[in-house]
Amino acid sequence: MNESNMTKLENFMYTYIRDTVTHVGDNVLSWDVVNEAYDGKGNLKTVSPWYKIDNYICKAFRTAHTANPNAQLFYNDYRHASMAGQYKTKSDAVYNNIKKLV
Repeated sequence: MNESNMTKLENFMYTYIRDTVTHVGDNVLSWDVVNEAYDGKGNLKTVSPWYKIDNYICKAFRTAHTANPNAQLFYNDYRHASMAGQYKTKSDAVYNNIKKLV
């Protein structure tokens, strides 16, 4: 997506999340709201169009929660559960940013 109008892009994200959650209704108990937002160095990936939206992870979770307050909401990523080693930087970044959301 090459949208440059941030308001349009943000509204698209809100609409997509609300429509998806509304469509499946209460049949879903949990949902991966954001997937693979961080690179291996713990930085937000800039290849995602959502990266352009200020604080998009928080906005995505809030929108999903509003659409279905009973669903368990998750952040999903790969190689981020490491306390040491080469993935520690990413693990720490994911943990610290998700902790802020809670």
